[in-house]
This record gives sequence, C-alpha cells and structure tokens, in this order.
Amino acid sequence: ATPEATSIPQNVTAVAGDGKVTLSWDEVSGAPKYRVQCNTGTAWTTVSYPTTNTYVDKGLTNGSTYKYRVLAYVDGAWTTASVVVTATPTV
Repeated sequence: ATPEATSIPQNVTAVAGDGKVTLSWDEVSGAPKYRVQCNTGTAWTTVSYPTTNTYVDKGLTNGSTYKYRVLAYVDGAWTTASVVVTATPTV
C-alpha cells in the first residue's frame, strides 16, 4: 500500500552554512523515521535516516549547490518524495 499523499513531508527548508546544510520539515504523523536524499548531479543518494524532522548535512563543499528531498516512512512504506530544495554552502 502506498501512504497517503498527506504523509509527504511538507515545508522542507534548507539553510546553508559554512560547509553544511541544515534541513527541516514538518513532522509527519505516524512516521518513525525519514529518509533524506541528496543530489549533486544526476542521481539521488540517501544520506541519512533521521528519526526527527531535522538533519544537518556536514562536510560539504562551499560554493557547490546541493539538492535535497525528504521521504517519510509511514505504515511500512516510504512516501513519495517531498518537493526538492536547494542550498549552496558558503563561508
């Protein structure tokens, strides 16, 4: 079964810092964990499975643009990915 569209993480934000990006999103009811994916070129790579609705991606290259999306784990399945947010770490 595919989770309801209402379970897709909403209001995803990416705030760039020095060599890092801080991601946050609205908590999804009934989701014990999330999947954060990053894309720096053509492919999506899972970078973390946080259990809270925030994640800090560290060790990034300043001046490079990173794209992120978030999925929630609801009722034993991953939701559709959230909207894509971008951030460019800078000093």
